[in-house]
Amino acid sequence: MEAVTEVLSALIPPLVVGGAFIFGVVKLLRAEGFGRGANHRRQAENPELIRQSGESPQG
Repeated sequence: MEAVTEVLSALIPPLVVGGAFIFGVVKLLRAEGFGRGANHRRQAENPELIRQSGESPQG
């Protein structure tokens, strides 16, 4: 049982750091707007959607 505790205590810090890194990357990508690709493509193809949604036509 002591070996399991040692393994877990050795793995927890890298998992926490990795989780924080992934969280930061996802947050950065969402802030930059990479999560809205399909919606922007549709609006670029059909300018009426821009007027209907109330957004300004920025690239």
